[in-house]
Amino acid sequence: MLVQALTAGSIYALVGISVNVIYRPTNTFNLAQGNLVMLGAILCATILGQLKLPWYAAAGITIVVISAIAWVTHLVAVAPILSRPGGGGHGWLVSTLAIGILIEDVVGKIVGPDPQRLPPPPPLSTELIALGPVSVSSYQIALIVGVIAIVAGLEAFYRSRTGRAILAIAEDRDASLLWGIDPTRLARMSFILSGVVAAMAGILAGPVFYASVGLGGSLLIKGFEAAAAGGIGSNRGVVLAGFFIALLEVMAAHALAPGYQDAVTFVAVLLLLLVRPQGLMGRTGLRTV
Repeated sequence: MLVQALTAGSIYALVGISVNVIYRPTNTFNLAQGNLVMLGAILCATILGQLKLPWYAAAGITIVVISAIAWVTHLVAVAPILSRPGGGGHGWLVSTLAIGILIEDVVGKIVGPDPQRLPPPPPLSTELIALGPVSVSSYQIALIVGVIAIVAGLEAFYRSRTGRAILAIAEDRDASLLWGIDPTRLARMSFILSGVVAAMAGILAGPVFYASVGLGGSLLIKGFEAAAAGGIGSNRGVVLAGFFIALLEVMAAHALAPGYQDAVTFVAVLLLLLVRPQGLMGRTGLRTV
């Protein structure tokens, strides 16, 4: 049960991290993010099944395509709104939602509703092996370790010059302009990076959940739950929250029934946010206005 929760939680954490990557420099959410994850899984499975390319070549092509779509999303659905006087309000909610619906509609018409199998990367396998009282596959171990490595890599990136500039924008966009920081360029870079993470989430989710059009909506909800519960902007918190949500799902399925999983996680996240609105590892601060 624990290994199953850690596996699903790793996927939820990746989706939540892709949400955080965008939020830091733009203070916006991309409601198409779940469908970018879905498209990553389906595109990789299609390339493997139709073009017969090697697994890692298919994954590389998928990451490039999804990153390009994320860049276009910023270009047409977010940047024009943020450039308006006063930041354009929250018009990006509608524009990014429209992009997500468009992606889901086009993909659904092309590939249909049937799920596709996405094999794990060689030499990994999804076959379970017994390690004492625990049954685990080599893919599950690699997935959990890989997510931790991605978080470590992002933390290292945010300690670089470019990463500190992104954090400066997140702290105070107007003040960052006085230091010669270009918020638009860094926002564009962050959308591309979020596309990389979303594509990786979809590719890694394929062997666990299968690749289907319905994957996007469910993972978007889980990703937002993990981001909110962990603390918006905190990637470490998102990982902890992703594991916590997945563990609750597994426990609810065993104690109650699979149909109660979503209700249990929603209630748990709501209670957590009522007690700690900033999330598990989020920070609060006072600001003069």
